[in-house]
Amino acid sequence: MRQDEYLRWQRDDDHARAFTSLRNDRSRRIAANLGIQDAAAAPECLTCHADVVPAAGRGERFQLSDGVGCETCHGAAERWLSPHVRGYKSHAERLAHGLYPTWEPAARAELCLSCHQGDARRPMTHAIMGAGHPPLLFELDTFTALQPAHFDVDADYIARKGRPDDARLWITGQATAARVQLAGLAERALGGALFPELAFFDCNACHHPMQPARWQPQPGFAPGRVRVADASFYLTALWLEAVKPDLAARWREELAQLHEASGQGATELRARAAAAIALLEREVLPLARAHAHDAAQLRRVALLLLDHTATERAGDFSVAEQTAMATAVFATALGQSAGTKPSKALQDAISQVYAAVENRDRYEPEKLRAALRAVREQMAKK
Repeated sequence: MRQDEYLRWQRDDDHARAFTSLRNDRSRRIAANLGIQDAAAAPECLTCHADVVPAAGRGERFQLSDGVGCETCHGAAERWLSPHVRGYKSHAERLAHGLYPTWEPAARAELCLSCHQGDARRPMTHAIMGAGHPPLLFELDTFTALQPAHFDVDADYIARKGRPDDARLWITGQATAARVQLAGLAERALGGALFPELAFFDCNACHHPMQPARWQPQPGFAPGRVRVADASFYLTALWLEAVKPDLAARWREELAQLHEASGQGATELRARAAAAIALLEREVLPLARAHAHDAAQLRRVALLLLDHTATERAGDFSVAEQTAMATAVFATALGQSAGTKPSKALQDAISQVYAAVENRDRYEPEKLRAALRAVREQMAKK
């Protein structure tokens, strides 16, 4: 530990500005559209933009204006602050003092997704997005890499916490995102209104230019039908295809039934979501958390992502965004497995994938397909 946590957070981390962003022009407009007088005082905004602690738990220096600080993610510091500075000897000691286990990928994914996707405690609703809040985006490995680090991954770090594994982080994040999404579908997707909570459905099914047409045929889906948002489900299925095909087939069958139930009614949708959660928690998540990829599997996952997104789901901007990040993840993981770095030609091709998804309003699926083909050509040379 470099013990420069506060400086890194204050200077480099966007979380430090989460509260102050509630007072900018965009936030004021969103609040006005929602009938909220002050976003910086509204519980539905503060729940993700600050560390909201009950009054009885606030120390003398507590202030909401700190935004998303250390304790928001690591837990209340009353018991862990001093021993953290001295240095812990074990994870059990950390947990005993109340530190949240961010060193565990699944726990980290749950924590990040609670705001970056939303959950029962911090719901991201269609009303909030309709009022002007930007759509949420998260991928565990990419966002972990972007988070300013206050530690060094040296021999000591690896001895205590293990060597970082990009591919495992990626699939743990995807499978955890799927579980959070399914839990929302099982518990609170429909409500009692005429329309369901549309935040659980694919934004891009409706929010895209009418020309050129993006929709393309997919098994079981007719034009004009709003589908459950399933990017994490889909990418998890592709991963399973590479590492455990028999489980992939069962996962795909659960998803097919989930999508069918979404057009039948609340009872059917909740039941199918619960069944999918059961399979996910019983078999998929344990496999994701523990699996060690060999080079052949890394390559197979990468090629499945490139090929299937290009042929099946390039019209879905959410899948396209996730595929861009996954392409970089697996290029890095393949390089690490071979003791090399991605070639400049491969890096340039991946940059074109990112460029293709840079603007939601001007997204053109054919540009993404061309960029994915270029990445595949570079990967085929290795």
